[in-house]
Amino acid sequence: MKLKTFIFAAMFLLVNTEALAWTSKPILNIEDEAIPAKFDGTARSLEEVRDAIAEGCRAKGWNPVSDSETQVNCSILVRGKHYAEVNIPFTESKYSILYSDSRVLDYDPERKLIHRNYNKWVILLSGAIQNQFLN
Repeated sequence: MKLKTFIFAAMFLLVNTEALAWTSKPILNIEDEAIPAKFDGTARSLEEVRDAIAEGCRAKGWNPVSDSETQVNCSILVRGKHYAEVNIPFTESKYSILYSDSRVLDYDPERKLIHRNYNKWVILLSGAIQNQFLN
């Protein structure tokens, strides 16, 4: 009887450990994403880039705060408990979306893993920012 209990407990731990591994993925940092030139071929100003990034953040439910002339910090709270924060440094020609902080997203600082939904949010955020440059 003890062997059956041990086998059951081992299987339970194995299944639950595997389930946790499926939800955690390496953190996605988007680095040096190109900013398209204006339709007339001229480069965008820092102010135009900052405004487009802030608008893209708002379009996806992120809360942007200008940290400096060349960086926007954004945060999001999903379903009242999942929190993520990113830094978005930028120039006239490129931007990056870099992980800053999170809560209730199973962040593992040693292995640089986080819940897979965080990466989806970052991809959607980058797409929303790119859409602002096309308007």
